[in-house]
Amino acid sequence: MEEYENMVMPDGDERGLRLASFDGGGSRVSAQLFTLCHIMHRIRFERYRAEPDRVLLPCDYFDMMAGADFGGLVVIMLVVLRMSAEEARDSFLKICAEIYGPEISSKEKRTAKLRECVEDLLEERGHPPNYPLLINDPQASCHGFIVVTPTADARSTHKMLTYLSTSPPEGLSVVEAAMATCAAQTQFLPATVGPFRRQYFSAGLGFANPTRELLSEALSLFTNDRYVSAIVSFGSGHPGVLPLVPHPSSSHRQPYSDPLRFLQDLLEDCERTSQEILRETSHLPGIYFRFSVEQGFQGRREDFEQRGEFGTIASLVDAYLETHDAGVRLKTCVSQICSREGVTTLERLNQVGGDYEFERELPPLTSPFIMRQEPWSRMWNELGSIHDDQTSTRVIVITGLPGAGKTWLATRFAQDSRGFFSHVCFIGGQSEASIKQDLVQHARSKGGMMLSQATAKDALAFFRSGRAGRCLLFYDNVDKGDLDLVKLLPLGQYGMVIVTSRDRLKGELASEPHLHIELDMMTEEESIETIIQTSRLPGSTGNRRAARRVAQELGCLPVALAQAGTAMFRYGYSAERYLELYRTRRDGIPGEDKAYGAFDISGQRLGRQYMDFFHLMAFMHHSSFPMEAISLAAESNFEGELFRFTPREPIHQEALELLRSIFCRTGQWNDRSQSQMVAALQNCSLGSFTLAPGSQSLFFRMHPLIHKWAMDRMPVHRRSLFKEAATRLISCAVKDVSIRPRLLSHIDSLLWYSAVAPMHVNDRAVFGKVLRKAGRLEDAQGVWVTVRDELASRWDRGHVVFAQVNLEMAPTLQTELEHRRALVQEAVIIYSTTHGKHALVTLRAKRSLAETCQLIGDLEMASELLNDVLKGMNQQEVETRETRLETARLLRIGASVGFQLGDYDRARGLGEKAYESLSEELPRDYREVLQAAAELALTYGRLGRHADARRIQQEVLETAKVSLGESDEVTLKATIALAETYFSAEQYTEAAHLLEPAITLFQEVYGDVEAADTMILLVKVYMSQSPPRLSIAIDLQQRVIRILKENLGESHDLTLREMGYLALFYEKQRLPEKVERVLQEVVDIHHRRDQKPSFEVYQLMRRIATAQFYQKRYEDAMCLEV
Repeated sequence: MEEYENMVMPDGDERGLRLASFDGGGSRVSAQLFTLCHIMHRIRFERYRAEPDRVLLPCDYFDMMAGADFGGLVVIMLVVLRMSAEEARDSFLKICAEIYGPEISSKEKRTAKLRECVEDLLEERGHPPNYPLLINDPQASCHGFIVVTPTADARSTHKMLTYLSTSPPEGLSVVEAAMATCAAQTQFLPATVGPFRRQYFSAGLGFANPTRELLSEALSLFTNDRYVSAIVSFGSGHPGVLPLVPHPSSSHRQPYSDPLRFLQDLLEDCERTSQEILRETSHLPGIYFRFSVEQGFQGRREDFEQRGEFGTIASLVDAYLETHDAGVRLKTCVSQICSREGVTTLERLNQVGGDYEFERELPPLTSPFIMRQEPWSRMWNELGSIHDDQTSTRVIVITGLPGAGKTWLATRFAQDSRGFFSHVCFIGGQSEASIKQDLVQHARSKGGMMLSQATAKDALAFFRSGRAGRCLLFYDNVDKGDLDLVKLLPLGQYGMVIVTSRDRLKGELASEPHLHIELDMMTEEESIETIIQTSRLPGSTGNRRAARRVAQELGCLPVALAQAGTAMFRYGYSAERYLELYRTRRDGIPGEDKAYGAFDISGQRLGRQYMDFFHLMAFMHHSSFPMEAISLAAESNFEGELFRFTPREPIHQEALELLRSIFCRTGQWNDRSQSQMVAALQNCSLGSFTLAPGSQSLFFRMHPLIHKWAMDRMPVHRRSLFKEAATRLISCAVKDVSIRPRLLSHIDSLLWYSAVAPMHVNDRAVFGKVLRKAGRLEDAQGVWVTVRDELASRWDRGHVVFAQVNLEMAPTLQTELEHRRALVQEAVIIYSTTHGKHALVTLRAKRSLAETCQLIGDLEMASELLNDVLKGMNQQEVETRETRLETARLLRIGASVGFQLGDYDRARGLGEKAYESLSEELPRDYREVLQAAAELALTYGRLGRHADARRIQQEVLETAKVSLGESDEVTLKATIALAETYFSAEQYTEAAHLLEPAITLFQEVYGDVEAADTMILLVKVYMSQSPPRLSIAIDLQQRVIRILKENLGESHDLTLREMGYLALFYEKQRLPEKVERVLQEVVDIHHRRDQKPSFEVYQLMRRIATAQFYQKRYEDAMCLEV
């Protein structure tokens, strides 16, 4: 968790709140303190590993705490007395030992002893006996309160606060509050506190879990829109079942003989509240963390209170936190506490029934908003026709250039028309995934529990059906030309859809021609208003007249007008002065390029250095350029080569000088250089920066029109130079493996621009390697083909450069394995000739050949090659990291060969050595390490070591999700492997939980056929559960059959097999009509395919006869049997 030290922490109200709730439970509350000690230790270990003795106070890591019963005493210790978790634990155990001692036999004695213990604690902490509960410090970082029950009304609660609020302070002391919160009716006298001598009992009966009170109080203390990062609920152990009648098995807890004791345990049960909150926040992973020991506390109140078995409690807590689920929850909880990343707001958390999904709101209506009257009238007039015609959804499409005001217009319309619709839903249209995600979020929040697990298909059906009422769906920035938006529009009989896009062709989606609104040029009056508002000039007649001339000169293009007004305001220009500058820079550029003059003025003011930066960025993608790439490239002074196939041209040195003139004007690139550049670029409004979540990485983006301007304004004779410099920048940066995924879009852009200026073969090779490592094998293959062809025109095919090219190109040939083997064999021959048979490069090539032979299935050759390479590795004179890695990779291939041969003991031995060696040399979250671990787990499974296999698979899956993403091949394969392990161990519920969300990812990444294999496994899981989940299994099986028919054909053996299983499921449901229908279809397909009867067909016909018999169609059944 070192990332916390480098994280940019939000300030003030932007930080997510950390809330803690402590349940009641008498002495069992000690379990909560043992758990809190684990949490604080984890924070200390991760953040301050070099300071193991550093004292951390929980009140510095939580913003509000609430407690009931003895949990209230914990809150007093942590918030008011500012005790560490360990100090609070020790003091709490000491107090419990005193008040539950054998000599304490009455309520009176126990109450007196409690008061004595609290006063002693205050004295130990250096406080007087009357020390106040209220913390009179406005800078206090943590607020706390305890929940008690007034004796006058046991159905209500009262909060005793440690902070000032809108209610008058009660003037309570710590002793009074402690006596009130601990005053359990069955063990203590009621507490009489305050100047008005009010009496209270503890809230342990009925209100022992104060989490809801915590959320309510936080809402009243903080602002509604304050984000929450973690709600940590500490419990006193699961009470188990509370039986009223005997259970047939004597191993179960026996019923209560004392009705009063039953009512007490029932009212003290905190788990119902925790389960309700867990259900309400289940859609918000990583916000609610419940820690309560699940086993060992059932029916043992006396053991813990009368005999003080606190060592047992500590052991139970340790065992609980070592379980997989609790361990993962603890890790995520600590992450949220430290990062303070907000998940949702207090207002949403306090909504009745829970906020089932975070719902995207309309974008803010940025100032200035200039009303476009003609389009506005068309949209508003259409609103009235919705009431008159319920036969179809109205679709309005707004298209136009960037900055034309599309989102402004649609947002204003959505705001003003809320009264016409049941719901207004904003949907980000950047991609199909973002649209589906937002649709699902809206459906879940509006459909309640019935749609709490809705898919995109469910969401579309929900809005299409009209169950959500009349809705306005606003799809913003649908700019991707290849996005099929039609299938993502819920076109039913209700409401309206608005789509904004730069793509004019999207206008075809409008339900009527007049509903395609093209925002092109503004009217002169709209243009004047835009300039006046953005420039902040007084609206005098003279200024408006000058603004009109500027508008005419700019062609009333919205983005140019806004840029002109911003420049006037920022630099203090009058309209006349701006017009004078513009005319000297415009050079009569017509059409869209009229906006360029406005950008020119801002660029001219920045100076040559920054204009060169824009020209450089013109060859990158217009968004998400990581500024970290500059730092990485500057570390080597923009020099260094990964491949040295051919010498560089003179332009290469010019490019180096250009990069240094842009980024290293003072001699080096550092934080100060970056800060100055960021400030200058933000000041001119020609670019913007975003901060990556959870890191300090800045990303630069340009408006697409500004991106085009930067290219068009580049002197033609210097384009080759800037292209070379941009390529050099990325080629240097990709030496750092971690940044490569963030540079892929920029590599794509540079490769596309190769038509402008040819890219040097060394750089193409670098980009081909990066694309291959990213899994984009087809793209990488295309690049390496061009590299090989160019080198073939320079060198003989026996030259050593072709060995390098072949080894890089071979892994891209996923299906052409024989071609792949030929390439690698050629590389082995070349290296053997030029470097010798035992050179490291030759051995590495042989290892690649062994791996290829293994993939082909030539295991004998693979084994022979591996033995040869291992001998060669042992003869290396000096052991280096490179040789250790090469040996580990050899061992891994050897393990795979052993696995394929069925020699699992050999596969285990080699696999363990390979995994251990790779883990020592590479990060644990590295793809190669995770793959080796997954392969080892598979071997353990074949050897029957299911517990070891499951443990490793769980670790691989958790790590891969974080480091590689949920849709990565390693993550998906780990998901299936772990699910199969659960299935083998008959842990069907766990297997289902893994597979259900994986199906959608498999479809998106691999397509329907691969997903069908996952569905088939899930069907097996459903059918193996007790009782079998027949209905859902049948639905899924029908889906599998549809996919197989569409992709493999109805006569494919796999399709027919799965249809047979569907008939079997119908038999289990006692649905003979459906059994007959499915089997008859299978028989008919067999007849058409095989043209002759077979034993399999005879068996199917007998099953059909049985189905007919159960339908009482005896004659048909007899005829078929005959």
